[in-house]
Amino acid sequence: MKALLLCAGKGKRLQPITKKIPKALVPIGNITLVEHAVMSIRQAGITEIGIVLNDEVSKYRSIIDTMQESAKITYIEQMDPRGTAHAIQISLDFIGDSPFLVYLADNLFGESLKGFVTSFLSNKPMVQIGVKTVLNPKDYGVLELSENNNVLNIEEKPKHPKGDKAVVGVFAFENSCKTLFDDLKLSDRGELEITDALNKAIQQNYNVTAHEFNEWWIDVGNINRLLEANNLYLQDINTKEQRTIATDSIINNSLIIHPVIIGASCNIENSVIGPNVTIGDNTVITGSVVNECVIMSNSKLSGMKEIQDSIVIQKEIVQVRYYQNTREQWQ
Repeated sequence: MKALLLCAGKGKRLQPITKKIPKALVPIGNITLVEHAVMSIRQAGITEIGIVLNDEVSKYRSIIDTMQESAKITYIEQMDPRGTAHAIQISLDFIGDSPFLVYLADNLFGESLKGFVTSFLSNKPMVQIGVKTVLNPKDYGVLELSENNNVLNIEEKPKHPKGDKAVVGVFAFENSCKTLFDDLKLSDRGELEITDALNKAIQQNYNVTAHEFNEWWIDVGNINRLLEANNLYLQDINTKEQRTIATDSIINNSLIIHPVIIGASCNIENSVIGPNVTIGDNTVITGSVVNECVIMSNSKLSGMKEIQDSIVIQKEIVQVRYYQNTREQWQ
């Protein structure tokens, strides 16, 4: 089985962050989304991975190339991105004769994909869709399921949902399903959508089933969800009692309230950090109170009386719900 990892989206809902870094290079817990995805795919036992990228391939190479030892990674360039189904269309040569997994890189899971892949290979449906029970199905694509777990219909953000099973960003297809991606029409937003291919499979009476994820799942599609994803990941790390402060970082006269991740070569003085804070490498924080934040690498904060629910890239703050600055400036 092969995997396609779709990373070519521009991440408009994550702006202004994605004006500085590509969407799939946004870090959660100091690990980029593309790294999280590759690790999840590898843990599921898949070693051949095609990564679909836009014209920012050069920005990914230094990270992706370090993962080549654990997986055979092929770069697939989607120079004119026209949606998720288009990304699959241009990847058919890579897929070859194999069944294939499709993973949308902005999805993050609190559990391994191994159960999903094992279910697909054991039960042998033609298509398997990942789902998660949600409290607000109106905000998602929602499945209607039969009593034996076959998918009857998929409806995008329904006003009157027929269930509470939301479609998550992972799918599995038998090789013969490649034809589902032929002759698709552009959606209202001008893209070729994977949902249309899935609905075609249902209309043509393919055996389409659902596999439910039991642990947390989040689509890191906007800034608020990025903060939520960081908190979920930190809670997992805290539960596992993993060391989360780099040994070469200096912490002086400061209080650390876990869960917190502090990257390499950081300097923190006279500050309160946490809970739920991720700090990237080579960051300097002095005289500040920081909680519920993502501070990306090479950032500098000084004299922040309190910064909360915020994302910082170097000297720029890009998201705030509550913010007080005793100096009224960034250092």
